[in-house]
Formats: sequence, C-alpha cells, structure tokens
Amino acid sequence: MLCTVVCYHGNLLFAMSISYPETRQQSETMPIYEYKATEKCCDYCRDSFEIRQSIDAKPLRKCPRCHASIKKLVSRFRACVVETSDEATLVEAKIREYENEGKWSHAAELADKAGLEDRAKENYRKTQ
Repeated sequence: MLCTVVCYHGNLLFAMSISYPETRQQSETMPIYEYKATEKCCDYCRDSFEIRQSIDAKPLRKCPRCHASIKKLVSRFRACVVETSDEATLVEAKIREYENEGKWSHAAELADKAGLEDRAKENYRKTQ
C-alpha cells in the first residue's frame, strides 16, 4: 500500500510517499531538536536553532558557536497521514494507461466516475 505523509514543522511543509512494509533502518533517521539560548548569546542561538541528534544523545548544554547556555525546546509539530487505497491506485494507473494510449474519452469517463472532476474535464476537452 502507498502512503503519503504530510508534516508541518513551523512554517515548512514536508511530504513523503512510502510503501508498506517500511524497511528503513532506525539508524537512517534522526530527529531534529530545537534549542534556544538562556543567556547573552550569538545570532545563531538567540531566537532558536535546530540540530539533528540521535534519540539516545544527551541534550546540548552549550551553543556550538558561542558556548552560551542553551535549553532544549518543545517543538510544534503536526502530521497528517493520507493513505491511498489499492483501488484508487489501480484506477489512477488505468486512467494513465488510457491517456498514454490517446483514449481520452475512456480516461475522462473513468476519471469522472472516480470523482476526479478536473482530470475528467481535461480529458473531455482533448476529445473535441
């Protein structure tokens, strides 16, 4: 099954498609931690900065640039998982097949039945 993961971190949006079963090893992924200075500091750590660290790593105590005291922040993080069903994947593949063969009316009809209104309209236009 194909799964699309959409994540928001601050103002940034990340999207990633993965297939099950997931085979990624734990050592390949490292979380991002956010830190901020607690005293007089440099531009790097004044507002906050992010760093990748192993889950087992101890939190940093000093800024890597100016050595000012820092604290670990609790980051805002939202995630949304959108799963694509096997049926939807098959319908998408069939529509693409019809489009590649120039069978625009077939592709339009199938897209319309699948609720892909914009795609159906685009294919209907190509039949004229």
